[in-house]
Amino acid sequence: MSKDFNREMIEELSEIGTKFYVIPGSFYLKHPELEWIKWLSYESKREKKIKRKLNNKKVSELSLEDKELLVKYQQYDRMKDLIIKYVNMECTKDEILQTYDFLATHSISDLMLDKLTKEELKQAKDKLKEFANKNTKELYKIIDDVFDNDRYQDLSMIDAYVIHQLDVKTYEVSQARMDQKRLIYDRENTEIAIKSGVYSQNKKCII
Repeated sequence: MSKDFNREMIEELSEIGTKFYVIPGSFYLKHPELEWIKWLSYESKREKKIKRKLNNKKVSELSLEDKELLVKYQQYDRMKDLIIKYVNMECTKDEILQTYDFLATHSISDLMLDKLTKEELKQAKDKLKEFANKNTKELYKIIDDVFDNDRYQDLSMIDAYVIHQLDVKTYEVSQARMDQKRLIYDRENTEIAIKSGVYSQNKKCII
């Protein structure tokens, strides 16, 4: 099993009182901490209905699935509070590691899919089509406008999902361009190396 050097670094620095935070697995997002807090705080109508149903049951009546749902919702509530403390650098060492481990083993995209209904996802996908012809520069501007002007928390969950997907898209496009440039660079270097090798061999033959 490979070591998580970010976790080791956080653990070591927290021991000497250095305060900072890392959101693992989200380096390509503009403000992943805001996304986590918003989505963990959100209770959909479906979620509220499930919670009411579970709370009306006696402990002896809870099925294994019921208990797993209760644990999940309790974890959501706890991690929302911990992430707020985490980004404000108010956590204890143990809380820092708990928060980091949660973020490292959970996906914000999966959380969104868990929270949204099928109808909401359909609406979000329809909205995403409106941005299909925009280039990455235009998309960056849209994303920056939302986060830099503190508009993210006021977005509907559908719009928040759309912004997330645009953020992911800009990263994927940028990464693809970098990969393409790297491929061209490698090919050019290979061609130069081959030509240099042929030239050297020909030179030896002439000598």
